[in-house]
Amino acid sequence: QLGAPALYLLIMFRFAAALNPLRVSLTRGFAAKIEAITPEERAIGDKLAQAFGGANLIKVRDTSGGCGAMYNIEITAQDFAGQSTVKQHMAVHSVLKEEMAKWHGVTLVTKAP
Repeated sequence: QLGAPALYLLIMFRFAAALNPLRVSLTRGFAAKIEAITPEERAIGDKLAQAFGGANLIKVRDTSGGCGAMYNIEITAQDFAGQSTVKQHMAVHSVLKEEMAKWHGVTLVTKAP
């Protein structure tokens, strides 16, 4: 049972989350910071933020000179706690499967906070 103050905070948090352009992590209680410059980078960052609700930071950079063929992606997320690097990368690959089919390469750095 939620008391009135807790219910009020939950409603306000959800309202703020709806207005915030960043994805909000309900499990961590704050928005993931997404560092992206182009709309394509932003779309990738948004997709990752949606998939990894415990993300603190998501950095996406097009390293192909702007053609979208190669990306450098860094994710710091609580979701990765206790997982090997291979498991972390597999999780990211499964989220970006469609996008990665069009890329020539990706540099991926994942870690838990």
